[in-house]
Amino acid sequence: MKPRNANSLQRPNDARKRPKRTAQDRHRAILLPLEFRSANPEERQALNLQVGLHPSTNWDRFLARCARNVGVCSSTMYRWLPRFEKGGVSGLDKAVRKDKGKSRRFHNCAAGVALVLLRHAEGCSISEITREVVEVWPLLSPGTPAPSRVNVAFLIRSAFPVIARASASAPPEGAQP
Repeated sequence: MKPRNANSLQRPNDARKRPKRTAQDRHRAILLPLEFRSANPEERQALNLQVGLHPSTNWDRFLARCARNVGVCSSTMYRWLPRFEKGGVSGLDKAVRKDKGKSRRFHNCAAGVALVLLRHAEGCSISEITREVVEVWPLLSPGTPAPSRVNVAFLIRSAFPVIARASASAPPEGAQP
């Protein structure tokens, strides 16, 4: 008999990937919920039966079933409906990220790196350092978004890898062994 381990329970990498959905796929997915919402009670009963629900099923369950039938979450369907009503099929196109191409790291900002490392050496917490970096960032690197708390922590861990690992595993001061 083959031994079972954690790796045997995992799905292959290709099974984890969600299928890419085009605007046309999203359009087809929301047509039935839009029809349900504008239908009279008799038409709603027929639509409920069409998707395999009890004839008196309410809007939320109907939308959840339609979402499941097309392989998305019901909250995704709720997001798609107003986008479709506002912009039609083109409203369902993927929106371009506003911050695309703008790094939140410390590229070409030696003063920002120096500030973080100096404050860390003084014993400030990552949250305190991040707050200070956000305040002075427009002066250090105008026109770029300030680094996030995660980026500040990453910089500190990469600058002091041994110290960061030791402090993470060390018990808090005053703790009983």
